[in-house]
Amino acid sequence: GAWNAGILKPALAGDIVVQGSWKVVYDENNAFKRFFKKIGAAIAHRDMQKEGVLNDDNIVVEKTRGGLNRVKISLPPEAPDPAKYAVAATLQVNYGKFYAGESAKHQILIVLRAGEMKSFTQTVAHELGHTFGQVPRPGTASPSLADHAQQYTNEHGGVGSHCHEGAVMVADGNYPAGRYDGGTCIMFHQINPAGCTQKFCDTCQPYLRIRDMSGTT
Repeated sequence: GAWNAGILKPALAGDIVVQGSWKVVYDENNAFKRFFKKIGAAIAHRDMQKEGVLNDDNIVVEKTRGGLNRVKISLPPEAPDPAKYAVAATLQVNYGKFYAGESAKHQILIVLRAGEMKSFTQTVAHELGHTFGQVPRPGTASPSLADHAQQYTNEHGGVGSHCHEGAVMVADGNYPAGRYDGGTCIMFHQINPAGCTQKFCDTCQPYLRIRDMSGTT
């Protein structure tokens, strides 16, 4: 879907590969096997018994991939030449959903596609907002301000603390308590190029303006 990031390298967190393995495969009617039986080639037989594991080093994510779940596998050096032996791979990987960018203390990562400048602008401002401590969770705002009236966290969509200005609650099987949709504030959890005002809403602005940013790097 439009909000999926797919398989990314490096992964957003942790490893790409949950579990992975490779193994040389053949069947009783395979010409290679009949040949090995006939000549008793010990080295070739050894290659036919090979198997091993796959990890992040074996995953290749190409810019021109045909889908967000498409990757190529680069077999490790100890694997035989797949042009000579059929090699089967089993792979389970982590998949990133609902992703346009992230702010993680020491870095900001933005996903940009050609021609999506409004989405890009919203995402950059949104991630800078997170870097500056927006939207403050209950009990974390400046003592001179009450808790943010439109703050919500993961239970209604997204990852982290966000603002639901202009949003409506919709049913979503992934969120038992409902998911906010169509928010207009920069700090809404989802890209909304048609509806976002490209501004920190009136509720968010005081928290942004009063924030001590002298220690933000």
